[in-house]
Amino acid sequence: MSNATAEYYLKLNSNSRTSIVESTAAPERFGQAQASIEELVAWTKLRVFGPENVAMSSALNEAVTGLYLVAGGAYRPALTALRLFLELSLASIFFSANRLELAEWVAGNKDIFWSQLVDYDNGVLSTRYTKAFFPELSIEIGSFNAKARETYRGLSEYVHGNKATLATTEESLRYSADLMTMWFDHFHSATETVLIALSVRFLKELDDDSISTIAAATRDRIGYIAPIREYIEQNRGR
Repeated sequence: MSNATAEYYLKLNSNSRTSIVESTAAPERFGQAQASIEELVAWTKLRVFGPENVAMSSALNEAVTGLYLVAGGAYRPALTALRLFLELSLASIFFSANRLELAEWVAGNKDIFWSQLVDYDNGVLSTRYTKAFFPELSIEIGSFNAKARETYRGLSEYVHGNKATLATTEESLRYSADLMTMWFDHFHSATETVLIALSVRFLKELDDDSISTIAAATRDRIGYIAPIREYIEQNRGR
């Protein structure tokens, strides 16, 4: 006697396994993404990180989950995980300067609001925030805020199931080169945004040894931002 339910899920599993094989036929993008996650993990191990690390740890778990899902052809859930990674990462940085709101969130009495995280006046990519922690970036921080909003908006289209996305994300767990490329483009933008936000908030609080720990990876990813590159070069291993 056949088990139709088991057969259905085994077929989905087979589709997903086939997608993983096809997705990783050229594994460079997955390797680079895993390296980007490890670079962010290195930041969380520095002494400047406090109790807000609970949010960042969850964010990084979402990034890893997103990688697994995109390999298996589950593109909409992969994009959802990536959006949560971006949101939780910036929330962690926000909480580092707002301990009361962190305590309320941990207690389940406060929600995370994206609009608050990227608020032009008080968010983690605002001029006020940047002037307090890394004033050299205060003039150009607006462009990074705009990029974060654009990335989040692009991810949200898939999370909310906007009409334009329905035809592109079949729920059959089948490999799509275009959708995988789109996910990695969003991943690159999201991780770069988080790295910029981490640098704004914490870079000037790091000792020389800590700067040396994150210097190479941070410079490789966002060394095009002159104030960050110059600060690392001036303070690494003095």
